[in-house]
Amino acid sequence: MAAKYRNRRAGARTRFPGIWVLLFTVLYLLLPGFNGFGGISAFKTHLYYGLTGLLGIGMLIALLRQRSWGGLNRERLPRLSGLGIAALCYLFFTLLSAALSPYQPDAWYSEKCHEAAVTIVCYLLMFGILAGTESWNETAKVVLLGALSAFCLISVIQLLGGNPFGLYPNGMTYADGYGRKYSGAFLGTMGNVDLVSVFLCTVIPLTIVLAWRDRRLRWWAAGVGIACLAVLLWIRVLCGIVGLLMGLVLSAVVVVPWRKNHRRIYVGLLAAAAVCGVLLLRFWDPPVNFLHELHEILNGRISDRFGTGRVFIWRQLLERIPDRLFFGTGPDTVRLTGLAPFQRFDASGKLVSQAMLTDAHCFPLQILYCQGLPALLSWLVMVGFAVRTWWRTRTDPVCAALGASLVCWICAMLFGFCSVILQPWFWLLLGLLVSRARSLRGETSGSK
Repeated sequence: MAAKYRNRRAGARTRFPGIWVLLFTVLYLLLPGFNGFGGISAFKTHLYYGLTGLLGIGMLIALLRQRSWGGLNRERLPRLSGLGIAALCYLFFTLLSAALSPYQPDAWYSEKCHEAAVTIVCYLLMFGILAGTESWNETAKVVLLGALSAFCLISVIQLLGGNPFGLYPNGMTYADGYGRKYSGAFLGTMGNVDLVSVFLCTVIPLTIVLAWRDRRLRWWAAGVGIACLAVLLWIRVLCGIVGLLMGLVLSAVVVVPWRKNHRRIYVGLLAAAAVCGVLLLRFWDPPVNFLHELHEILNGRISDRFGTGRVFIWRQLLERIPDRLFFGTGPDTVRLTGLAPFQRFDASGKLVSQAMLTDAHCFPLQILYCQGLPALLSWLVMVGFAVRTWWRTRTDPVCAALGASLVCWICAMLFGFCSVILQPWFWLLLGLLVSRARSLRGETSGSK
């Protein structure tokens, strides 16, 4: 009887993370809060804290109840992998950066710095629990497709002039953004269109692989993928579009079942195309704005206005990084370091807008500036181990999809900005990838 009860407790411990993933997918993606787009970030921060607390408490209760029956000692707990060690190092150097930051207590937590140390601790807690348990289940496919369907529907209604949830103020719509009646542009249940573009860039590979390898969900997944791509192209945010293109091109090396030596040929063609593209842009000035900017950069003519101000931001950060190379300024403290604001001028030279710099708009640079060089190296090592895990499990459809999504997220975040609205999806996907890989090897917590 005791053995049967103990097995039921072990089953609860392995099933709970999978159920939590379903709950997180629906609530975190679709709930926009109650104070319009201006309140989404604060709302999702507190929602994320609550969901992470639920996950941690639920797992703690399950472990304690299982231990009371002596089952925990007889189970093979997941071993700490190289990826796990790198993640712990990333967490350690992040906490050290917060402890040494001159911007106390904002480096730990504030209502403005939603990506401070407390939030990063929650990311690593979620990742650790999901990576060490059987957190992936087949129901996640259906739930994700359903949630994405609803998200795309809301976004299309807003793009057509509607206002579901009343997120736009005073009768305004999506078309009133971009400085027409209010600064910025907001969409869906996530807020800033830059965040939406990176999110769509991240989930489109999932729908592609599902449409390719899951016969039961093929047409639904294809439809959702087309809808996500349509919204991404409609809003025309380059960080998501470029991230998707880069990510899919790189993912093809791993995901596509190449015949013998064909993968090498593909990589060689990619390298040749990259070299030819650089040479072409060096001598030809395309009429497309961002390609024109690349042409100017390759010819040594760099303007702070390039990349919608990203060059201006990166230059300021790079100039200051040597001052606090190893420990940074503290997590999410860019806004506190006194950087010059970005300014926009019209054709006549008149100042039309001014914005305080709050983010590096490049995730690796954000880590380097805020958390220091050791934290960045730890994160890069962690990503390297994740890519290795993806490569070793590339024949599994789930791992293929999760890895491709992670690569697209990383490519997009070379130009995107950090936000608690977006960051949890990276750690969720990473945790699911590690969990699935462990399950394939029979190493997941609770496996025999």
